[in-house]
Amino acid sequence: MTPNYEWTFESNEVGVIEGPRHPGMVTFEGDRATTVIREAIQNSLDARVPGSRDAVLVSFQRTDLSKELLATDSLSKHLQYAVESHHNTEEIRPVFERAKLFVEGEGKHPVVSLCISDRNTTGALDYKMGKGKPTPWDTLTKGDGLTNKTQKDAAGSFGIGKFASFVATPLRTVLYSTAFYNADNVLSQRFLGKTILVSHEDNNGEAYRRTGYLGNKFRSLENNNVPEFFRLDQPGTSLYIPGYNALEGGFTNWEKESTSIALKNYFHAIIHGRLEIQIGERLINKETYDQYLREMAEHESIHNLARVSSFEPYASDSFPHIGEILVSIDVHKDNRQREIALVRDAGMLITTDRRKMSLNKLARIPAHWWGFTAIIDVRSNSEALLKQAESPRHDSIGLDFIGDEEWRAKAHGIFEEIGNWCYDKIKKVAEPDFSADQENVNELADYLSLDGDDHHETGEEEPSEQGKSIVTMPVQSFRPPRRPRDSRGVKQPTDTIDNSGKDTPPPNSPGPGRQGRGRRVVSQPRSFVGTRFKPKSGETHAVVVTFDQPDVRPSRIEILAVGEDGTTYPMGIRRATVGDLVLKVDDNLFSLPDAEPGSRREIEIYTREPIINKTFSIRFFEESK
Repeated sequence: MTPNYEWTFESNEVGVIEGPRHPGMVTFEGDRATTVIREAIQNSLDARVPGSRDAVLVSFQRTDLSKELLATDSLSKHLQYAVESHHNTEEIRPVFERAKLFVEGEGKHPVVSLCISDRNTTGALDYKMGKGKPTPWDTLTKGDGLTNKTQKDAAGSFGIGKFASFVATPLRTVLYSTAFYNADNVLSQRFLGKTILVSHEDNNGEAYRRTGYLGNKFRSLENNNVPEFFRLDQPGTSLYIPGYNALEGGFTNWEKESTSIALKNYFHAIIHGRLEIQIGERLINKETYDQYLREMAEHESIHNLARVSSFEPYASDSFPHIGEILVSIDVHKDNRQREIALVRDAGMLITTDRRKMSLNKLARIPAHWWGFTAIIDVRSNSEALLKQAESPRHDSIGLDFIGDEEWRAKAHGIFEEIGNWCYDKIKKVAEPDFSADQENVNELADYLSLDGDDHHETGEEEPSEQGKSIVTMPVQSFRPPRRPRDSRGVKQPTDTIDNSGKDTPPPNSPGPGRQGRGRRVVSQPRSFVGTRFKPKSGETHAVVVTFDQPDVRPSRIEILAVGEDGTTYPMGIRRATVGDLVLKVDDNLFSLPDAEPGSRREIEIYTREPIINKTFSIRFFEESK
């Protein structure tokens, strides 16, 4: 059904003069594609269903809007009035001339547009939440300097992020639709279009303000009156940017370019499962993000940030009026590059510029420190002081953005405390220990019984290295490892082995032919021959393990760390690779592809905690049905 609506502009009886430089739009001039994607995803994350563990899905799709859906006849008329506006300069007038030509130049052809929609959100609610309080839908579509966020810790204290989309189209026009559950738990629909031109007069001298609306005059279309094209089948919000031109090449290579922007700004939310992004045919989530990162070879820092984002936090603490702060760190000694990323719990990267964090201590990193990558993740509490200190573009933190003078003074001390705390945590990992009794690594490798050492043959205890400071050289331990935990139907290793070296079932276990369905008899853990551990070059969370392939197939392999008291515990494996093959890790156990007995094997193990000053043990199990 063809919609029957037209653009309506506010009357300007008092003669307000409004030029083309709307303050909200000016904020987002520059890298328009980045601002559109950043703001759209952030708005969706802030509308996440409270208490939900499901990832928010934000979709970016190319779509076509018919001239009827866009009501181009009435829009073109007002664009002509804007061209003739007496206060337009020679510099500004061509902007509206191009917009008018754009809507008229395609004849009856639809207007190529970008549709941004979300799922697993509440939608933009449109029912009263208190006397005199505007609804989120009203502030989204009609608010000026108001935020439409319902969650106290949501981003966007200035409420101007909505204007980012208007700078990404020559028409300066955006269409909104939303679905939400109303107070009676019934799915409700809303639609409204909005355009921002200049104050202007028609041919009869009637004056209009610069903002126009597409709907039931100035009001939204509701429920069955919403054109079928814009209706949603579940809660969420969609916005349409007609004539989207934020990318230099238009839609020619838009999927790859948009993927790059999304990954650079939301890697943290994606990796932690809080966000999924659909860009054309590309679905980017915690399982697939790595393949799209490989397209971004020129963005080396993003590779480092994404890797560190998956680490277990090195340290965490809570701060008043802010919330919990977690720091993840990786040290790389092959270069002196230092990078710190500040992200917020919603997942957006705020900045990697230490001068824009208001954490003064971090702006001055000593030159003798190792290179490092660190992520500071702020999990805001309900007071959300960080939100108040964010710039309108959400790309820096500044105390000047806090309007209340008393809170601004209080924030100064809090941010100083946070900066000092973060500095101290990074220092513990990144500052070289020049006072330690370090030994030559090659001599140390020979001393600690690596390849060909008698300890591998006899299983004798290694000489104790307590009191030595081993900076990055992980060594193999020969202390008796503890048993692995029961996991997924795999029994504990048996305690008895017969003289033939074959496994003997423990007492009361089912004998041959009597095993229960799905049950396995698992061998005593065994050691590899010729094992060598060494840190991967430039890494603090990766170790390279080499060993000789045994004459039996090691069905399950486990890496253990050895504590100072000799007890062992699982190292926490994030990933294990053999060459280009990524192995499946299940509860810190993994399997290897077959190889010839006696052949030399090499595995790269990526751990959840730093390997510095760690002692390791590796063992394998034989399993039989």
